[in-house]
Amino acid sequence: MPIQYARIVKKSAPLESDFARSFVAKRFGDDVAAMIFAEMPRYSRGPRKGQIKGYVLWDKVEIGGWVRNGARSGVETPGVKNVKIALGRDDDGGLAFAERSHHASNLTDEEWRGRAHQAITLFQQYKPNHWRFR
Repeated sequence: MPIQYARIVKKSAPLESDFARSFVAKRFGDDVAAMIFAEMPRYSRGPRKGQIKGYVLWDKVEIGGWVRNGARSGVETPGVKNVKIALGRDDDGGLAFAERSHHASNLTDEEWRGRAHQAITLFQQYKPNHWRFR
């Protein structure tokens, strides 16, 4: 019997889109989403002046199956995984803020909001030396 491998598609949406607003509110919670949209840096010039910088990134498992990823190999079920906020469309190892997952399940809501605020502060201070962010 052949092995069925999972098909995972990386997706993204700009934070200024209506879809991203509802998706972020659903995955991060209303209070953290409001904080993200109020405090994230904004474009200061160009055609997107005044709009929020950043993207929401996620992996969509379209077909469930086996994933071979070094020590993290295993079976993936269909659905949305690894939701995060990043300044660039591609997550190339830059700054990113992930949704609250089972790793943070022992945090209180106040601690979770504090971590979200710390991450957004880092986004505000982040000045990469790359043409996309100038």
